[in-house]
Amino acid sequence: MNNLTSKGYFSTAEFAKLIGVTKHTLFHYDKMGVFSPEVKLDNDYRLYSYTQIDAFLVISTLKELGMSLKEIKNYLDKRNPEDFILLLEEKEKEMEEKIEKLMQMKKHISNKASLTRESLSIRENHIFITTEEEEWMLVTNLLEAEDTRDMGILISNHISNCKNQGLFTPSSIGHIIHIHDVKAKDYLKYSYLFTKISHNKDEKKIHLKSAGKYLNIFHKNGFFSTSKAYENLLEYAQKNNLTLDSYFYEDIILDELSVNSYDDYTLKICIRILS
Repeated sequence: MNNLTSKGYFSTAEFAKLIGVTKHTLFHYDKMGVFSPEVKLDNDYRLYSYTQIDAFLVISTLKELGMSLKEIKNYLDKRNPEDFILLLEEKEKEMEEKIEKLMQMKKHISNKASLTRESLSIRENHIFITTEEEEWMLVTNLLEAEDTRDMGILISNHISNCKNQGLFTPSSIGHIIHIHDVKAKDYLKYSYLFTKISHNKDEKKIHLKSAGKYLNIFHKNGFFSTSKAYENLLEYAQKNNLTLDSYFYEDIILDELSVNSYDDYTLKICIRILS
């Protein structure tokens, strides 16, 4: 044993320390057939050579690219320059998709922080007008719900649809309610759930929130007590001879990420001004 190690071989412990892993990792790689010692003695003593350092770095690189040990073994068994190019192109595409998802998450977090900060500085039931750009929304039809059980199922389906579209799962989901239901004082008869998306993904369940001037109000007294906010909006529109569009949009600004219950929610309610 000493004779072999003196000729340039390393024991398992020595080689593991050399490449910055544990002995268990080397044993596991050997068992999986991914990376084996250059020499195995009769007493199962394992010896590695310095030339295997590069081979191990290859495996480490492939792992960093997100490949499993099984995938690495399959690749190494038939590797060639052509397959290497295909591998890199595939991993580049995967990285671009991950970067896009991270950018969406960053945008969501930034918007959430901005709206939360804004909600703390705006007076309760203060009405204001903004000019908005168009927004695309992934929507779920709530008119199909017959009871609260159906509502729960539709909310779950909406979240799953967001995940399937590669969207950052929202902690809160917006609501769309028709102006006729608001005027009928049916303030919880929502038409749709919505999650904002960066662009039209050419899906059937897409809704366009049109660009234009919007009438806005912040409601700070909880999720189930929006009646006063809606009454104030309709009264303001009537006094100022404003013609309103068909749908109100409810964005939940403060939710259970920052407050204790539905009774503490803050909502931003808006509707487009037609004239």
